[in-house]
Amino acid sequence: MLDYKLHSKVLSNNDLIDYPSGENIGNALLAVLTEWEIMDKINADGAAVNDAALRHIGLKDKHAYCVGHKLNLVVKDFIVHYEPVVSKVRQIANCSTTAPSRQANYMHSS
Repeated sequence: MLDYKLHSKVLSNNDLIDYPSGENIGNALLAVLTEWEIMDKINADGAAVNDAALRHIGLKDKHAYCVGHKLNLVVKDFIVHYEPVVSKVRQIANCSTTAPSRQANYMHSS
């Protein structure tokens, strides 16, 4: 049976001696991926330095971006553009949950 659970482990904790450029990170990453024989199992966020590192080791088109990271970026962008609407919704929600009559109804129904 296949195990489709996400596993997250620290495989290496090496210090980069040089500046953390895409090339230097790529070389360090390549050493770990090779050592653990997991060249086909890479997941990274869309940071420019990560893209450069993956491009340096030839994996730019063979990795998956972290879905959670991308979703977080989309939500943050939405909030920035729609802050007035989000703020009003928060105010309405706050009023509806802090009004004495609402609190009494909530406490009675619990």
